[in-house]
Amino acid sequence: MNTSSVNMLHHTQEQGLALFNAAPKHSQHRQYHKDLSPLSWHLGHMAFIETYWIREIIQNDKRETAHLHDFYLPERSPKTERGKTLEAQTGLEHWARTLFAQNCQRLASLIEGHDPHPLLRDHYVLHFLIQHNAQHLETMRMVLQQQMLGEPHGHYKVAHPLEARPSATPQIHLSGGLIHLGHNNNAEAFDNELPHHPVDLKAFKIAAKPVSNGEFLGFIEANGYQEKCYWSDRGWQWQHVFRANSPEHWYQNKEGAWYAVGLGGPKDIDTESAVMGINHFEAEAFAHYAKCRLPHEQEWEHAMVTNSDIAASTGESWEWCKNTFYPYPGYRPFPYERYSSTWFDDQHFSLRGGSHHTEAMIKRASFRNFYSPDKRHIFAGLRLAQDA
Repeated sequence: MNTSSVNMLHHTQEQGLALFNAAPKHSQHRQYHKDLSPLSWHLGHMAFIETYWIREIIQNDKRETAHLHDFYLPERSPKTERGKTLEAQTGLEHWARTLFAQNCQRLASLIEGHDPHPLLRDHYVLHFLIQHNAQHLETMRMVLQQQMLGEPHGHYKVAHPLEARPSATPQIHLSGGLIHLGHNNNAEAFDNELPHHPVDLKAFKIAAKPVSNGEFLGFIEANGYQEKCYWSDRGWQWQHVFRANSPEHWYQNKEGAWYAVGLGGPKDIDTESAVMGINHFEAEAFAHYAKCRLPHEQEWEHAMVTNSDIAASTGESWEWCKNTFYPYPGYRPFPYERYSSTWFDDQHFSLRGGSHHTEAMIKRASFRNFYSPDKRHIFAGLRLAQDA
């Protein structure tokens, strides 16, 4: 049995319970953003999905899950309805904790007993559930940030003011040619990372680090949000409606000093840290301001696996890529049809790398995130690229 992996599943469960309890009781069932379900739904969904795959799919036992399909299967459950189930209102924590413990025990027993079910081959379902939970943990952190954004904080005094910086030009040159992308272990990867496949890349240049807060302040002070020339047509339409003037969680106090609101409340903005809280439209506008472009995710992944210094610079914020989310050649949906294929619609853009709030088990070069270009509640920034 892969004891360390079962322990990792237990770790994600405990993290989910801790994040649920990090919010005041009255806010655990509230929806703070139209794209984010309540904390209670995320915790319940984690427990339900584990139970669904282990008991209903592998063991053909629907007694614990059948009555919850309409609430915890996302395609059947509108987000506006996700705080209204019995489990969400009473006894959710005990219910989830009980299922979590039972699920770990059942998985361990199935693995030790060499159950022949195909989802247990190479411990696939264990890896799948760990990574599924990990993604919901980051989303729960988004919920906690949205909760904090609604609190009064205009009195915050900035100790170390944010300083504007000029945009750094991409300096790292990577030659083109035939490369291989994607994950080479089917048991540990999501279906959209597969198969491992060849790609013919042109030479390009990429920045050694993601764009910093100081560099993004330079864009703001250059009236980047007001200059139409930096924006795509769709981006300018978005900006015309929403009138953004900074990343979503940035604010100015009464003295005009910039500060950020994080999960723990207001804080100073570090000039050199990677910017986050921007959408694809904003990332694209910044790249045009800097006389650069966003990297294609093929370029991004190639840079990460071939340059250890670039790889070490990731992980502060997700990095928007220029391309929409697409299926790799030879893509096959697994473990079910809709996991990725629904999002291959040319309306979702790829992001890579992970943020401070991303669990370590999905911070790998091949992992692909995706959102529509208007989303800025996510922990996302950018890295610059240029043609060679």
